[in-house]
Amino acid sequence: MNLKISRLHHSTSFAVMFNRRAIDFENYTNVDHNWDNSVITPELVSAQYHKTNKFNIPALSKRIQLTQEKDNARLLKHHHIIHKKFPIGRQVMIRNVMKTGKTDPNFIGPFTIQNYATNGFYVLVD
Repeated sequence: MNLKISRLHHSTSFAVMFNRRAIDFENYTNVDHNWDNSVITPELVSAQYHKTNKFNIPALSKRIQLTQEKDNARLLKHHHIIHKKFPIGRQVMIRNVMKTGKTDPNFIGPFTIQNYATNGFYVLVD
């Protein structure tokens, strides 16, 4: 059973799925399992469903949103992200991802930006 607490919403998967804590691992072999199923009524199930939709799901959503905002703030603090596009006609270098040896160059280029493609990609000319 997965009882690991998620970093995103600070709850276990079991608690999110079944809306309760998992029982401890105990030996239940000698326990009498004569449960009274008449206790569970459609009204109780409906009440639990509405309670989950009204309280638990919004609380989980808020926790997830706060965690994502903290993660985004940390990313913006520690990474240099360029929000402005490079102007057309500017010369740029490309990181050499096919580098195989220590003496191979880290960057390839220079290339000239000719145009912008869809999704913010650059059209480069050699």
